[in-house]
Amino acid sequence: TTPSIMILIEQSKLSLNDKVSNFLPSFSGTEKNTVTVEDLLRHEAGLLPGINVLPGESFSSYLKRVTERELSYKPRSKSVYSELVESL
Repeated sequence: TTPSIMILIEQSKLSLNDKVSNFLPSFSGTEKNTVTVEDLLRHEAGLLPGINVLPGESFSSYLKRVTERELSYKPRSKSVYSELVESL
């Protein structure tokens, strides 16, 4: 993910300071509105780790389910490795 993000930054299509909710409108709410691309890359976004893909679940359904969940901690308060997608 990081190399892809860096390419987009180099092309001025993305900034580390961009809010995630700008790209994923379902990722919204009081604390979620403060989460940036950099927070995701640093694993400081507040996402709960280990949200597995359900059998037969599409990527869009999985993404919706993940983005609509409450955060498990305040963004930037700690770092929790939260690679979400194990396989699709």
